[in-house]
Amino acid sequence: MSISYRMAAKNDIDELAQFWSENSGWDIIDRAEWERRFTNTPSGDAAVAIAVDDDTGKIIGQFVFIPLRIAVKGKEVKAYRPFAPVLEQSLQTKFGIASLLTGQHPILRMYKKVADDLTRQGVSLIYILPDPRWSRVLQAFPFVMTHKFPLWSYSLTSPGAFELTEGVSAEKINPSDPAVDLLWQKAAAVYNPAIVRNSHTLPWKTSHGDFKVYTVNHCNETIGMFAAVYKIKDHQWLICDVVTKDKKESLALTLKTACHIIQQENKNPADSETSKNKIAILATPPIEDIVKEMGFAKENYHFTLAVQMLAKNGIDKKDVLPANWYVSAND
Repeated sequence: MSISYRMAAKNDIDELAQFWSENSGWDIIDRAEWERRFTNTPSGDAAVAIAVDDDTGKIIGQFVFIPLRIAVKGKEVKAYRPFAPVLEQSLQTKFGIASLLTGQHPILRMYKKVADDLTRQGVSLIYILPDPRWSRVLQAFPFVMTHKFPLWSYSLTSPGAFELTEGVSAEKINPSDPAVDLLWQKAAAVYNPAIVRNSHTLPWKTSHGDFKVYTVNHCNETIGMFAAVYKIKDHQWLICDVVTKDKKESLALTLKTACHIIQQENKNPADSETSKNKIAILATPPIEDIVKEMGFAKENYHFTLAVQMLAKNGIDKKDVLPANWYVSAND
């Protein structure tokens, strides 16, 4: 089979939506849903690479890259996150590990097509928290920097409860609330590199799941924010999008408040159907230190952050080393 690769255009959307519906295995979508997910993002249109069978002219692969803004060293730069590579079902077992390692796998060819196109546009970064199977492959490529972050969890069947600290309160908010912007202005200097989390980006970011967003207040000052979602398949509450005005007291109070709220939300944790319920969080080093003291245990699971630097745009490679990033499990 002869395969060619190109970037998608607007007149490809109907065929892309159909291809997704027939081959992704996730869901069935139409043009309107494709545009909701991939065209009307807070940072603009997604970049999409297409693999085409030269003999038939039909799409046999697609790879979507979502645009985002990243806070780096006091400035915002444009980045893209690879999302949902899809191959025609009949080809999903044809290309194996060897084609991945040699760079000839259609998914990697589409990745490189997008990377080349974004580099010409002057885009700064590509980043991804890949599926563990892909993380091993990405680590083999010298142009991609990687770092692993552990998952920590707390069993909701454990005795005791997380109590609110005196003077601390939590408020459930709409992610478009202006309070998000006021907090992000403080947090942007603390959490970087990091995806920008403001009232423009957070509604879209938390729309891909039943996330509940809360602000945490201490002595009438908003000191932190977090999002929580219950993952039925994993029997766990996942804490995401934690940002605070500092990485010490405010972070500790916000994490303890998040656990308190989840314990209040969790129904009948001793019930047989929910006995495996737990609270989980991707732990960057500051978070890891705090949740360890809170009684969390490290899981036998790691998230891999992979970063490729494209155009410098005033930032240096050392500014975006993956080990220094703040990332969340829903990034």
